[in-house]
Amino acid sequence: GRQAAVADWLVHQVTQMVTLDYANLVVIDGIGDLVPRLKRKAVVTRLLGEQLAYVDIDGASLANGYNPLAAAPGETEAAMVQRWQRWFQGMSVHPQGIQLLAKAREDGVGDIPSLQKWLKQVERQGNYAAVSGLRMALNRLTASRSLREWVMWPTNPWSQVAEGSLFFSCKGGGWERHHLLRAVLLAAVGQPEKKIIVHGFPWAAFGNADIGEHEALVVGNGPPLAKAATVLVQSDPQLTIKLGQRFLDNDPLLLENLHLLQRWQGILVQDREIVFTTWLGRAGTAEAGQ
Repeated sequence: GRQAAVADWLVHQVTQMVTLDYANLVVIDGIGDLVPRLKRKAVVTRLLGEQLAYVDIDGASLANGYNPLAAAPGETEAAMVQRWQRWFQGMSVHPQGIQLLAKAREDGVGDIPSLQKWLKQVERQGNYAAVSGLRMALNRLTASRSLREWVMWPTNPWSQVAEGSLFFSCKGGGWERHHLLRAVLLAAVGQPEKKIIVHGFPWAAFGNADIGEHEALVVGNGPPLAKAATVLVQSDPQLTIKLGQRFLDNDPLLLENLHLLQRWQGILVQDREIVFTTWLGRAGTAEAGQ
């Protein structure tokens, strides 16, 4: 549905999830209209710190930078290197450069600055072709001064709240921010215990291969997941017709209901079962109903 309506639905759902159990929840907001709203919720603010880490890529503070090469909880060395390789492959780095990453990890590389220093050493040994692709990707990733500082002095929120929640927000677009979003997603899906909510992700650029077979996953305006429930929210008229064809078998009554949805209403579709939902009570308080 409309971006604003999807964000409304997710704000309510995440608030309810945090209220019931904040453990192992990851929210990746690539538009910046979800996590900032969540941060203003009392149930979220009281968890900030030890139970919940808020990472804002658009913020001026360097205290919450993110290290895309950091180990995720429970991640083996082999899995970490494989994640690095997938991440740099998405930046179109040549296979020769991808092969260097395993050796970089063996030599103690663990963040972007140490990788840059290591590449200079390898280049001095005459391995120019393999180094150039990785160096070009890193240069592009750190071209912006604010973003360069952000990755030069990073934290590892995965270790700060290993069993808590991580809220990651980025409203800025651009190649480098999209790849940092992807770095977070790759680290998250490698942790089967995590409940992941992805909103505003650049699916057109990356596709849905990064999702893998992660079971506890909510995707806002992204690729439909196999055997997953779908929630239709308020949509633009032209999109409503397409959604009716895709999910409601063009049923005239259901299509009319879809056209008339308000921002606090939705239609849940799963295995051809239809459930009407609302998350705004008569008194103006958020609640779930049917």
